[in-house]
Amino acid sequence: MPQDSSPSPPLTLIRRRWPTLAAAMDGPSPGPLEQASGGWRYRGIGLASAVDEAAEGAMQAARIPPESPSAWLYGPGLGALPRALLARPALQRLEVVVMNPPLFRQLLARIPLAGDWLGDPRVALRRAEERETVGEPFAAAPGWLRLAGPDEASRRLADAVRLELATPFIQRDFRHHPLMRQRLTENLPVVARDGDVAALFGAWRGESVVVAGAGPTLSDHLPRFRAHRGKFRLVAVEAALRPLLRGGVIPDAVVTLDPFPIMAALFAGLPPGLERTPLIYFPVVDPLVLDSWPGPRRVAYAESPLYEEARRTQPRGVLFTAGSVIHPALDLAIRSGAGTILLAGTDFSFPGGKTHAAGYADLATLKISGGSVPPLLDGWGGEVATTPAFRHYLRELEEQIARTPGVRFVNGSRRGAVIAGTLPLDETTLFPGDEAPPSVGEGSASSEEGDAAPETLSPEAWLARGGEALAARLFPEAEAAFRAARRGFADAGASAGLGWAAAGLAALELDKGRPERALAALTEEEGEAAPGEDPPALEVRRLRLQGSALVKLGDLTTAAPLLERAFALVRALDDPLEEAAVREAVGLFFIRRGRELEAAQQWESALELQRERGDRRGMVRIHALRGDEALRRGQWDEAERHFQRMVSVADGVVDRAEARNRLFLLAMERINHPAQERGDCLGLLDNAVRAFRLGEEGRGHEGIRWLVDCLTRRMSSGDPKLVEKLLPALKTLIAAQQRNDECGVADCLEYQIKAILSSSGAS
Repeated sequence: MPQDSSPSPPLTLIRRRWPTLAAAMDGPSPGPLEQASGGWRYRGIGLASAVDEAAEGAMQAARIPPESPSAWLYGPGLGALPRALLARPALQRLEVVVMNPPLFRQLLARIPLAGDWLGDPRVALRRAEERETVGEPFAAAPGWLRLAGPDEASRRLADAVRLELATPFIQRDFRHHPLMRQRLTENLPVVARDGDVAALFGAWRGESVVVAGAGPTLSDHLPRFRAHRGKFRLVAVEAALRPLLRGGVIPDAVVTLDPFPIMAALFAGLPPGLERTPLIYFPVVDPLVLDSWPGPRRVAYAESPLYEEARRTQPRGVLFTAGSVIHPALDLAIRSGAGTILLAGTDFSFPGGKTHAAGYADLATLKISGGSVPPLLDGWGGEVATTPAFRHYLRELEEQIARTPGVRFVNGSRRGAVIAGTLPLDETTLFPGDEAPPSVGEGSASSEEGDAAPETLSPEAWLARGGEALAARLFPEAEAAFRAARRGFADAGASAGLGWAAAGLAALELDKGRPERALAALTEEEGEAAPGEDPPALEVRRLRLQGSALVKLGDLTTAAPLLERAFALVRALDDPLEEAAVREAVGLFFIRRGRELEAAQQWESALELQRERGDRRGMVRIHALRGDEALRRGQWDEAERHFQRMVSVADGVVDRAEARNRLFLLAMERINHPAQERGDCLGLLDNAVRAFRLGEEGRGHEGIRWLVDCLTRRMSSGDPKLVEKLLPALKTLIAAQQRNDECGVADCLEYQIKAILSSSGAS
């Protein structure tokens, strides 16, 4: 941006006192500063509250103790935040980090009063590159953190500030949480019998150690790992285990950290070969995880108050934790004495648009979600999409590396995020004579469709194997089998067989939470039934799957006649389990129509059919639906009743894991959110507003989720017109969330939705 012919007084002051910063401020800006809804936005993100900037600034300034002689400020808002701090007589120095110099110049040129505080002699302006760590005590304007740039140093510092803001929320469940203490107490007898991770400390001194995450680029390494397997040690996180095993690679150790019972599903149906591989676990993991492991187990503790008593009574080795299992896995490699550590599949991003390596146990409950955030740089200097959680994990890992001199760290792929403190693999001789992996990154071990199935079984046998794998929730194996069946049926010209294979793939996609892909699978192979097949059974299956997918996509109008026809046809099939599945789909349709009583009747009939035939998997599915629906309506006890029934009828590791996971999350949320259980909607709203104003994004989004749950309960028993009143404000809220405008979200909650709730008595 060219310089103004007559710069504002604040700009003149900056050029005189901070000339280096002034030069950075003259850099180009990717867009103009715009006025919208009474406030100022840049690229859709508000720089401060558009309604009451002074109140917001006072709230943000309150993070800093009143008597503190110094303070750090990351982003000035529109000026109210630094003014609130400079009004304190005790403050002697205010360090203001300019998170986006070109944007700051635009602001001062458009609104000179936004810089009226710059003349205070206590103020010192800094560029982000002058400070790599977060100064204390500090306050931050969330919009400026979101817009940090355009240089990488500013983005990295913004990540560090967000990490500090998020740490109390991230750690809240793992300090003195009652459920964590209960889990630890339950596992202590097992801890007493199991080995100590410290036995591995120093065991691989001077060796090369690979730490395998489950990112997409792990697939690129599998041929290399097989070819050089005897030349390195391999530590895998639990989610990387199945891709490694599918690639013919057995790790030397597997690390698991998370307390959620669903993690046990990652260990379901493991093949032989792990009898000598130790599982390194933290004592808060679910007992089902420990019961599922076929080899030895070793215990690790974290540096957390939660383990203080256990460390004293049953000493075990300590590994570093910071939110992701990749951190203790890396710490194990460091403490083993490794001379070189290769990070494989640690992408912290979505190279090629993928979330995980091929073969990962694709459980919808394990996926990480996040809104649009500034991209990370990949190894080629380009940009790669990421999430707030991934950025957090990456920065913690980089600090971990920086604290470890004397070890050579290697980043296994340029397609993932750059990791500070590492060398790219192609600049090392770690695998002499090794061919570079494919630049597009599919790897030669497997693809998204799964490995090519050996042509040794009939298509009917592959179809049956796919059904068995799907029932066990072994999604990669199920997909490979169904695709092998489809190839076989296509070669034989068996159109009905193609239809059954397509139905299997559609059922798989529905279980993975991808209804649009389920519809695509059903239309890919239409075909009519060949003689000797059972056309009505196939037609019912296709109608039921199509209808279910459309219901999940919200197209109830198109789904209605499909499910109606399926319901009419299934009664003549004499297939109780297919009838139960149709009733399950019809029940979900009724729920989406708001007809809860009819949905309950359909699900109860489905349960009766499943009980008669001993279909435990189907019963688990129905109780999960009913429990989830009760939870959505805020009926905690009813939800718990169905989740307990899930546990009692579950047969198999995956079903038991899902059932225990629902109970665990329900209990945790009841403890963490008493305001939700009390139905205190305004209290939840105020908590969410405060979180967004302070830049505590995770806590804020969780607060909105609980607020929506609370409002759902209120609307079901209160003002029937409340939805109509809230709809315009909710649209504004969603738009602000989609553009990651935390100031806009907070303003909408505080000044629109709160007013509606207060006037409607929905408090």
